[in-house]
Amino acid sequence: MLMRPCLYRKAEPIPYDKSVVCLVLLLLLVHTAIFTIATSSGRIWWQVNLGLSWEGILQGKVWQLLSYAWLHAGWLHIIVNLCMLWFLGNQVLMILGRKKAFEVTIAGILLGGLLHLLMSMVALLSGYGESCLVGISGACFALLVALIGISPHIRLRLIPVRAKYLGLG
Repeated sequence: MLMRPCLYRKAEPIPYDKSVVCLVLLLLLVHTAIFTIATSSGRIWWQVNLGLSWEGILQGKVWQLLSYAWLHAGWLHIIVNLCMLWFLGNQVLMILGRKKAFEVTIAGILLGGLLHLLMSMVALLSGYGESCLVGISGACFALLVALIGISPHIRLRLIPVRAKYLGLG
């Protein structure tokens, strides 16, 4: 009897690193705690003390350069950021390893914060009011840029688009 080759491969689970899972769960836990436990005035306290602003930096709150990434403006904001972290972070982590992916994430947070401060300074000098930065979007975009630079032809899991086209978009 002639055997035909199997046309279907057995589906393998998508590997996810525990560090990305822990980061996503921790961000979700912080957001949930702030939005369910804290009152409206309590949320403002969190933003003033942990969100990034020139006022805070000038008062010596230099931790805001990192702490702003733990806060988010709302549920849609955190869900979009968590999805980007989940899919981009895992792919960069598989290619670069845990240490380099962590360095890219921290660099994205710091660079995003510094760019916000620069743009805030321009806005303040132009007569506009200051804004407070929250969210881990800087790290998400740093992971996207890293993925585009490392492997521009890789297809993303969530969106069937190559990384370089997503970066151009």
